[in-house]
Amino acid sequence: HVTWLGYEVEESHWNANWSRSLLFTFAEPGVHNGIILSYPVLDNLNVSAYINNGFGPVAGMFVDNNEAKSIGYQFAYDFNAPILGDSTLVVNGIHGAELQSNNHDKRHTWDIWYEFTIADRITSGTDFGFGTEQGTHYRDSHNAKWWGISQVFKTDLADWLELGVRGEYFWDKDGARNAGLFPSGDSGGISMAEITTTFTFKPAGDNYLVRLEPRWDKVTAADGDLSSMQFDDDDTR
Repeated sequence: HVTWLGYEVEESHWNANWSRSLLFTFAEPGVHNGIILSYPVLDNLNVSAYINNGFGPVAGMFVDNNEAKSIGYQFAYDFNAPILGDSTLVVNGIHGAELQSNNHDKRHTWDIWYEFTIADRITSGTDFGFGTEQGTHYRDSHNAKWWGISQVFKTDLADWLELGVRGEYFWDKDGARNAGLFPSGDSGGISMAEITTTFTFKPAGDNYLVRLEPRWDKVTAADGDLSSMQFDDDDTR
């Protein structure tokens, strides 16, 4: 089953933007193999529990690389907030050993997102993710840490035109989540930011979409000394 973590979903056409967010790419798992138990505690509060094989070293990809299992949970609460109106608050978590052939060093990942609609026209979605992991700190003996925040706005400009805007920042100073980003294969501490604007045209209704999306990305070393290393060119270092 697809992961329950994150504001952005697996199916791109349901998101405000076409391209994937930094949180989706680096901070969240993609799919799992396991069991889900869900119970509506209240009419507007649903609680879910998960046990599965966890998620692999690269976000968005499942690799069962050890014998450990992971546990997770979700609290989804719908309510009417003062001024903000109809709102949804979701708290997610997953905990377990996820490293290659390592059943004891634990990864802890939390994700909280909040959505509300402004004046029945603009949908706002705020997503915050935080994670720690033992045994992956590249600088000293402490646990690795990473965090990121995303803000999405979506509105219908017309029946045939939708606008989605997303801004993000992701901090991975300890280099735990960006393995493979650098051409040399080395992993190091980085910070990332991006701004995306997506125009979704619907010339034949919701079943046919045409999307135009300008996107700006910035990747720097966590200490600020290095510029982007996204390209295999020594001049970009």
